Amino acid sequence: MAFNLIEAVGSQFMKAGLLPKISGALGEDPQATTKALPGATAAVAAGVVDQGSNEAGAHRLLSKLNEGGFTGPDAPSRGDATDAGLLDEETRGKGMLSGLFGNKLEGVAEGLSRVGGMRDSGSAMRLLSLVAPMVMGVLGKQVRDQRLGATGLMQLLSSQRSHIAGALPAGLGSVLGIGGGLRHAPVEILEPPRATVAPVREDPVRETLPRQTATPPPPERKTSIAGWAIPLALLALIVLAWGALRGRRNEPAQAPRVTSNAVPPATGGSGPAKSRVSDASGLRTAFEDESAKQGIVLEGVEFANGSAQLTGTSQQRVTELGTVLKEKPEARVRITAFTDSAGDANANRKLSRTRAESVRDALVRDGVAAQRIEVSGAGNSNPLATNDTPEGRELNRRIEVQVLGQ
Repeated sequence: MAFNLIEAVGSQFMKAGLLPKISGALGEDPQATTKALPGATAAVAAGVVDQGSNEAGAHRLLSKLNEGGFTGPDAPSRGDATDAGLLDEETRGKGMLSGLFGNKLEGVAEGLSRVGGMRDSGSAMRLLSLVAPMVMGVLGKQVRDQRLGATGLMQLLSSQRSHIAGALPAGLGSVLGIGGGLRHAPVEILEPPRATVAPVREDPVRETLPRQTATPPPPERKTSIAGWAIPLALLALIVLAWGALRGRRNEPAQAPRVTSNAVPPATGGSGPAKSRVSDASGLRTAFEDESAKQGIVLEGVEFANGSAQLTGTSQQRVTELGTVLKEKPEARVRITAFTDSAGDANANRKLSRTRAESVRDALVRDGVAAQRIEVSGAGNSNPLATNDTPEGRELNRRIEVQVLGQ
């Protein structure tokens, strides 16, 4: 059964004697506490998901889980039913709430007291304080049992958005400022509309828009060549027609399954020309003719903005690579990720390493042995094109696959 954070936290509270004990400590009717509990859990979970929605935030959240003792093998079960245990948990959770909700905390407590039918916001605040360490404890257990890193934790949190949206009362959602948007957030992260693909592929340090719009062609140059447009077009048609006729007479037909093509020479680039492969057929050809030993660009692999999260389309490309690797069980490969030169070089190198690991993890989940895959983050080194234009930066952000041996 798929993991459901809301249900997992609720089951912890339903342990023998815990919920009535909490109601007594809060001075609330057990029915009101039971009614308010899912909303409190969803509110805390929404705050946690918001914090871990990108790579950097997931790293920070993972550090909090580790430092708080939530992921260790001897991590205590949360929610001790004794009065002293509840007081300790409440004190522990109270310190977490401001980090989760900031200046919205009072509004969240007020909203929870209304939707749950509690006496006042003070009781709701105490319930939130008890829920926060329970949520962290359940997440810590998942991190420990599944051996999740920051990327895995970010993916786990993203998978909980629909469960949280279903449990979050409408009034409380408006206080948090998320309303129904939580239901649509995974699509915005994982499946960006094709019209906005370029911004999504930008690294976190590339959101300074003036750089991307600073290189339009000079108007006077357009004017100077306008008169040559028609003659040049006619000349190009003649050359193409001559080449096609010559090719039909002298060249063998190309196999239709080959889909790789070389990256055009790049002005300002320092790296060698690379073949781009866009499907399984092209990958098989590259493996057979050994061009993959020099390194090929796995075309169509994109990531969510500012993270190593593969988009849905990219998952298909990686799956095709996994299919070819499973057909060639002796092949070992190196996955290298590159960025463009915008921003800090160290940050780019770290991000590229994480993205290469994300591709490797996807291949391992698809059944490829981990020991067959090396990963490397090259940052902005070895550009294929100039970094002075959006088109060049797009070419430089890439995933390369190199066969190390078969």
